[in-house]
Amino acid sequence: MKLKAIETPKTMLGTPVELTEETIHERLAKVKANMVQSGIDTLVIYADKEHGANFEYLTGFIPRFEEALLVLSKTNETFLLLGNENMKMAAHARIPNKAIHVPHFSLPNQPMDPFVPLLDLLAQAKLDGAKTIGLVGWKKWTTTTEKNENVI
Repeated sequence: MKLKAIETPKTMLGTPVELTEETIHERLAKVKANMVQSGIDTLVIYADKEHGANFEYLTGFIPRFEEALLVLSKTNETFLLLGNENMKMAAHARIPNKAIHVPHFSLPNQPMDPFVPLLDLLAQAKLDGAKTIGLVGWKKWTTTTEKNENVI
């Protein structure tokens, strides 16, 4: 095998491509249109470092070492459920949102107070009123403080 030097592709010159507000609004409109077409009242998008692309597609950030949920409703309410380190990111998200603090989405050995059961936090994101919920990604939720083996 013989390697041959080639000219650097013009697309690889290191010029950043900025995502415009128009692009973010177009993405959100497409997601909402798909929700309507599929009969989904509320869409929940799970994210962590390895599974953050769907979350980032609308918010503009990946929660890095923590976990997060993006909750979109057909009533145009948007909630970000975030761990300790990502609470500050809600103000920088590309879509309007209400942040809900979920200490258990944080890294191990982080402060976990105040304790609020996950079902109560999901209710704050108005999931208890949704007729049809779509789910993008998932994680089995287990803690030493909640018994959830039979929760569906």
